[in-house]
Order: sequence, then C-alpha cells, then structure tokens
Amino acid sequence: MKFFVKLLLGFALSLAGAIAPAQTVTQVGTWNYAPQSNIFLSVSGASGQSMGTAFSTLVMGTVVSAVGFPASNYNTATGIFTVPQTGVYQITGTIRWTDNQAAGIGYAVGVHSSNADGYWTLWGAIPTTNNVQRRASYPYVRTDKFNAGDQLRMFTYVDGSTMPMSFAAMQIKLLF
Repeated sequence: MKFFVKLLLGFALSLAGAIAPAQTVTQVGTWNYAPQSNIFLSVSGASGQSMGTAFSTLVMGTVVSAVGFPASNYNTATGIFTVPQTGVYQITGTIRWTDNQAAGIGYAVGVHSSNADGYWTLWGAIPTTNNVQRRASYPYVRTDKFNAGDQLRMFTYVDGSTMPMSFAAMQIKLLF
C-alpha cells in the first residue's frame, strides 16, 4: 500500500509539473531520472524525385540540423543515416507527392535499415476528392531501438505507377 500511495503521489506531482516526466520508480522511495538526449537530426529535400514500384530510398539533400554528432552521419548523396549510439529513437517525417496525382494510387513510406515492407512501413492512397489538385501529404512516426552503426533510410513504394515528390523531411531524435 505504501508503494501504491507513493506512486500515485509521484504521478500527481508529475502532472502538476513538480517532477520531470522522464522519471521511473525502481523501488519504494527511489526515483531514477532518464538521461536527457542531445542527439537530433533534421533533413529535408527530395523535390522532383520520382518514386515507383520498387522500395526506393528517399535522398534528402539538406541537413537542416545535426546536434550531438557530425552532420556526416546523414549521407546527403545516399539518404542513409548512420546511428551514432545505441538507444531508443523517435523518427518522424512527412512526404508530399506533387499535386494532381491520380486518385486511389497506393503508396508506402517507412524508415528502416533496408528498403523492405514490414511493421515499420505505413501504407496510404491518394484521396478521391472534389479538390482538383488532389494534394496528398503523409506523416510518419516510429519509435524503436537501434544499435550504433545501424544504417537507416526513409523509403517509399508506389503501387503500379510512378509519382514525383514535392518534398520530404525526416527528423531523428535519441530518446534514451
């Protein structure tokens, strides 16, 4: 009961902002603080790249921000990010196809160590709409553990067609 009361009290205090949200209870009365990450990457680009019926890496030519490691961990020529240290990372991103693509075309986006379908791949389709421009943007979020040296890339796939990119962006943050 004493543990339960301390846990509830800790939760209430964290909601009130008195305790940092990255805390965990390991035993009664002991709080451990997760280390704050100082590793972050933001890249963008891919304008005009035409993606098709093979899982293909998106190459984004601009490193917007690289904190905690050299910008060269993201290769702007190949689109591959080399993980600098083992940990849990959150990857976010977005793709936007050029306007006026045919409604119903299916496509996929993912971030992984290879260009392949799997639980890390999200699927969508160009919407059917009365908007003649048929604009389609697609967000991506993945949180997973990666090892130092893993090589990650954002990739796409288009069902039975090719579609050019308007833009793409990706952010990678070490959580802990």
